[in-house]
Amino acid sequence: MNQGQQQVPAEPAAAVAPPAHGGACGVAAARAHGVTTMFTLSGGHVFPLYDGAVRADPPMRILDVRHEQTAVFAAEATGRLTRSPGLAVLTAGPGVTNGISAITTAHFNGSPVVVLGGRAPDYRWGSGSLQEFDHPALLAPITKRAWTEHAPDGVGGAVD
Repeated sequence: MNQGQQQVPAEPAAAVAPPAHGGACGVAAARAHGVTTMFTLSGGHVFPLYDGAVRADPPMRILDVRHEQTAVFAAEATGRLTRSPGLAVLTAGPGVTNGISAITTAHFNGSPVVVLGGRAPDYRWGSGSLQEFDHPALLAPITKRAWTEHAPDGVGGAVD
């Protein structure tokens, strides 16, 4: 360095954002629409949503019920009473299918309900993994919209 020149500090390395946590994104999107309680029956396929709920600031209330149909009916009642979406979180396979009657009721009542269902991971799809079932095809006729979100960072937008 020549005399009289000042040393310019190097630019700090750009921080690499950690990958989005799907559960946190989903909870944040639901909360933005007035959701305060997650009705659910605990299941491994939806643990990321539970993580998102308990790590939120403030944490989202998780109300664990004894049957998936009850979770959806409770979400429907909340939606009808508050006019904010009710949120039911169901595990994959039989968890989602157990909620079908309540989902149908919410649909025909025009209740603001969001149901998030778990799913076997993409890398295991087609191999007969635990509770592997194509939910959207079953739910499409009785919902406003049914699809599978494959990317964790897309969960927030899907819930929104």
